[in-house]
Amino acid sequence: AAAAAAAAAAAKMSTIKDAQPRSVTNKVVDGSTKKKDPTSSSPSLKNVKKTEKEQKKKKANDSKVATAKKGKRKSLEYGEIEKISREQLRDMLTVPKSSLSANNTLKAIMHDISLVGEWLHMVSPKKLFKLFKSAGSLSQDQLCAIIRALSKYVATKDPERALQALKYLAKTGRFGLNIAMVDEETEEAIQQVFDFLEKQDNLDSVQVQSIKDLYV
Repeated sequence: AAAAAAAAAAAKMSTIKDAQPRSVTNKVVDGSTKKKDPTSSSPSLKNVKKTEKEQKKKKANDSKVATAKKGKRKSLEYGEIEKISREQLRDMLTVPKSSLSANNTLKAIMHDISLVGEWLHMVSPKKLFKLFKSAGSLSQDQLCAIIRALSKYVATKDPERALQALKYLAKTGRFGLNIAMVDEETEEAIQQVFDFLEKQDNLDSVQVQSIKDLYV
């Protein structure tokens, strides 16, 4: 009778132990167990998270561009500029109201001479002088970018505009110092633009020569 009672008690304990919930674990490694991560083997969930991250990044970048266009930010950082598409930069082009605005625009687009050309079609030659008349307001690199854009993208479409822009650029602050230190590419652009302007019958040859003398 005692043996039968002991066997019944053992069977009852085994039943209770089997009824207890078991946690899902990986194989024992170094005497310890680790719970499985339900998301670790789910590639679809990883893709969703990656897509959400990319969308947030794009939305943040678009927001920076929109803010810059509205003038709420004075400029974009160089690292941000590299991530902005050409179309987005084109949308930022406006007629500047101040020297600071013009300077920031040039900083953002001067790596793309064709965009500088588009900007110069928007800004009148006399406006260029007003924006950059103070010393140091127009850097040498910016002057070079403008000259190359005038030579390649403005002169052929509007020779008079290009000539007047060259005239007023020569009146900007520190022009003499800047023009004396331009790079070889800009020197070639200067030669090309004046060679082209000298051949235009509708331009005053005397004025063309007098402006050329300021550059070469």
